[in-house]
Amino acid sequence: GIVPETLVENFLKNIKEKNIKNLVLILEKLEKEGFDLNTFWKEMLEKLHTHLINLSLDEKDSIFSKEEIKDLIYIQSVFNKSIYEARRHFQPKHIYQLAVLKLKFLKDLRSLEDILKNGIKIADNQRISASPETEKENKGFDIANAILKVGKEAGGIVASALKKAKIEEREDHFLLLLDESIYKIVEAKLEIIQKHFPKPLKIEKVKSTNTKTSKSKKRDESVDKVLELFEGKIMSYKEQS
Repeated sequence: GIVPETLVENFLKNIKEKNIKNLVLILEKLEKEGFDLNTFWKEMLEKLHTHLINLSLDEKDSIFSKEEIKDLIYIQSVFNKSIYEARRHFQPKHIYQLAVLKLKFLKDLRSLEDILKNGIKIADNQRISASPETEKENKGFDIANAILKVGKEAGGIVASALKKAKIEEREDHFLLLLDESIYKIVEAKLEIIQKHFPKPLKIEKVKSTNTKTSKSKKRDESVDKVLELFEGKIMSYKEQS
């Protein structure tokens, strides 16, 4: 299963020349001659890595030049992934040929530095750039994070009260609908809370829900279900506090 070193070197030279056709034909030939493509690919990657290290250490290389380092890093990354895919595929050759075909797009690759300098081109040739301010606006206001900051400054009781409040964002302000039980807590720290909200705050008191009535209703529903199940009727009923 050992592949002659000359075949590996020939493959690497065709990578340098971006000769996709020859690379595809070499893989075809190797398979027809009975070589294990997985073994060949592994040996080729070892050699490719050696060339890359040589260039990184400013040593003279027999095939590649220092200007090709960026391309080689991309190529090795693509080729490394393909060997794992090929081992699980019924036809490894297809995976390796696909990896080779990806070299066609090397010339279209742009560095992140270029993109940030020149903006991102879209279909209508307009350019857009994402500034920190724009990115913040797109993400929207995080109420939960604001409450967390309020809690650090005004205390956990205030933060807990805000979590219980209904907070509605309006066009020019935030409306806080506060239960009677928490209204005074929030009102006393409104100045601190306002610092963590991007729009003016308005607070409005709402009546507390009658928990006793709610419990009674749930209890009545349970009784009704029992009556229906056993076809019974209530002889006496005593409300417990």
